[in-house]
Amino acid sequence: MGNGAQAPAPTYALPADGIALNPRITRLRDRALAEQWGEVADRGEIVEAVFAQHRTQPRKVQIAQALRAVCEQMPIRIAEDELIIGTRTVRGYPEHQRAIADGSAEPGYMIADYPRALNEGLLAINDDLRARLALYDEAEPDHLRHVDSLRGMMIACEAVLTLAARHAEAVEAEAGRTEDPQRRDGLLELARVCRKVPAHPAETLHEALQSLWLVHLGIYLECENVAFSLGRMDQYLLPFYEADLTAGRLTREQALELIQCLWIKLYENVHGGIGHVQTVTVAGMRPDGEDGVNAMTWILQGATRELENVGPSLASRIHSGTPDEYLHYILDTMRMGRYMPQVYNDDQMVPALVSKGIPLQDARDYGLIGCHEPTICGKGYFRSASWSGYVCFQEWLELALGNGCKLDSGESRGPETGTPQSLGSFADLWEAWQAQMAEGVRSAVIRANRGEVVKWEQTPRPMMSTLTRGCAEKALDFTEGGALYNMSGFQAFGLGTCVDSLAAIRTLVYEEGELSLPELVDILRGNWDGHEDLRLRVKRSLPHWGNDDDTVDALAVECVRALESEIDRYRNIRGGPFILGLWSFWQHVGHGKGVAASADGRRHGEMLSHSMGPTTGTAMAGPTAAIRSAGKIDTSRLANGGSLLLEFDPSLLRSEAGMQGVITLIRTYFSLGGIQLQLSSVSAEVLEDAVEHPERHRHLVVRMAGYCDYFTRQDADRQAFIIAREKHGSV
Repeated sequence: MGNGAQAPAPTYALPADGIALNPRITRLRDRALAEQWGEVADRGEIVEAVFAQHRTQPRKVQIAQALRAVCEQMPIRIAEDELIIGTRTVRGYPEHQRAIADGSAEPGYMIADYPRALNEGLLAINDDLRARLALYDEAEPDHLRHVDSLRGMMIACEAVLTLAARHAEAVEAEAGRTEDPQRRDGLLELARVCRKVPAHPAETLHEALQSLWLVHLGIYLECENVAFSLGRMDQYLLPFYEADLTAGRLTREQALELIQCLWIKLYENVHGGIGHVQTVTVAGMRPDGEDGVNAMTWILQGATRELENVGPSLASRIHSGTPDEYLHYILDTMRMGRYMPQVYNDDQMVPALVSKGIPLQDARDYGLIGCHEPTICGKGYFRSASWSGYVCFQEWLELALGNGCKLDSGESRGPETGTPQSLGSFADLWEAWQAQMAEGVRSAVIRANRGEVVKWEQTPRPMMSTLTRGCAEKALDFTEGGALYNMSGFQAFGLGTCVDSLAAIRTLVYEEGELSLPELVDILRGNWDGHEDLRLRVKRSLPHWGNDDDTVDALAVECVRALESEIDRYRNIRGGPFILGLWSFWQHVGHGKGVAASADGRRHGEMLSHSMGPTTGTAMAGPTAAIRSAGKIDTSRLANGGSLLLEFDPSLLRSEAGMQGVITLIRTYFSLGGIQLQLSSVSAEVLEDAVEHPERHRHLVVRMAGYCDYFTRQDADRQAFIIAREKHGSV
């Protein structure tokens, strides 16, 4: 319906584990898995026409007018079986592509103030904007950007209201065409809901979810990018669910069905691109410090379990007061192969946020954006420093060994910090590493701030600013620093590679004197050719990060401490601090291709170590030793997160004793100061069979970086990394 009849979707059977989706959800899910997205119009044509028409208007107003035009002109699609309606039927974001080409920071990575939209409604929010606009005089030069900001927000609000009205009209028209009384009643109810929300406050769970979805859709129509996340959904949806139960309006099963409808819309929104990480945060502390696991938490977890990887990325916050029952459930989901959990330690993350000036109650209300990063829901713009924010421990060591030049190409990329002949002690090498690191951070700060300037000049975001606390009060777009909290994140990776290399150099050159530093540098320039015996001895016999060896672990502690201290010297263009995270996403694979051979035995182009973890195949003392090594790093100021990935043999989770062992391991790591864990459990044999026979493993879910995805749709490099990771197990 809507765009005409479509071919029947094939059925994709779930693994046989006793869970069965109801017929409606089965049909919706199967259509999504079959990629029956329908016709997609060109958003670019619409917005380019608006920019031409309003070329004399301020950029904020142009962007808002573009959103209005898209909401007025985009095709409306109402599909059979839907209980939550609204589809992004347009693609094409030329304004953002131009900005990125000009050096802009990526435009995603935020959580809107969805609770405000649900509880107040956009009409009341727009009235508030109108009252604030009356406080400014456009004739005053200092007021101009404030007037432009508020006008843009008001137009954006009205655009989403238009979108809701058009959906109400579409379902009313569809109701007039159907001869099925039950379907007609359902359509008229959808029309009633869309007439009410998001204009007015929601009162029922169905209204809240429809309001949430239309607002989220409006945010994506304004700007497409990754990590537009949904915050602590279990906390802000709970009152609607409880009110419905009390009034007898719905059952738990009906609530689950509504959530599953939303999960499918989220999957459809990004055409199955799970890497967009529309993350939902669940559990954890409430702002008052009490445990936040509630009835809605279990429903959201259940929807994720039943739909496998169709839906958002689910991030679980836990703390010392989280019940074991909750951890048991998410590990059981992993055992079933449905989802690989990611867990965040409130007992460490909250103090890290407080250390950067966030009040305690707000810090306890953080949500996750993207793969690893925290933000304060609806109040913060914690944009990671995009590609400029990825910094590599090992790259600085390479430059220290090359006197500021790359060892493979000879290209100059850093300051002159001494030739290998002049670095007569390990302290000299360490000083050179610190100098290369300091210059690398400075260069990254400059690139990040330049990118932010391009962003506020070219792609302000009036709709997202409307739902970011502080923007209306300051009358500023969030790209200009309107949010209450403004931070920029650095993501450092290759720690294990760098630490193992430093340890090897210290042993071979400065302690045992087996060879000189110039000789070792020549070996690295030659990619270890002709020195295989030495390379294997380094990899197999020398100490490595991740084995609870204090002599190596102390190097990791010092590397992180020095980097955090250096980053702490700078402020971003929006007036907030730069903050450090220890994670790599996929940079350890892609970036590794351009890093010369390293002293830990790694050859040129091979992947670097992942996030906070040891190099694949070197953590031979097991997971307990790995978490003890990682636990020595002070994460009390890592306000941009720090990821450690642990793999488990699937058989470990098949017994209650094994399950409790994993729970104990998680709690032990967090008690040692760990800030985040990514969990994975799938055998290398299954993965290798999936490479050979992808048709047998369509539903094989694996841990990617900070998100999960289907293994069979990854490229060969990523599949190879995942297989190697699982073969070595435990870390």
